Amino acid sequence: MIVLFPFALWEYCQAKTPALSSDAAMLIGLAAIIPGLGAYWIYGWTQKILGASKVAMTLYLGPLYAALVSWGLLGEPLGMHHAVGAVFIISGVA
Repeated sequence: MIVLFPFALWEYCQAKTPALSSDAAMLIGLAAIIPGLGAYWIYGWTQKILGASKVAMTLYLGPLYAALVSWGLLGEPLGMHHAVGAVFIISGVA
């Protein structure tokens, strides 16, 4: 957070940056809470069940999850680079 704060402040001061609304604050909160608590809880839970070696492979799926969540929640378009990356990630995990 300390490293990213100057960049966030710089972006916030740019002319084209939209105002921080309550919807944006809610999405920022969700982006912090869901991965920060939910993902690590599920990771620990599955590690107890399956073992560390099998669950470690799921860490590579993080960028794929992030792309899908940004598409679903934020409406960001999926590009060809997402599809190519997904193919590489899924084939590597498989």
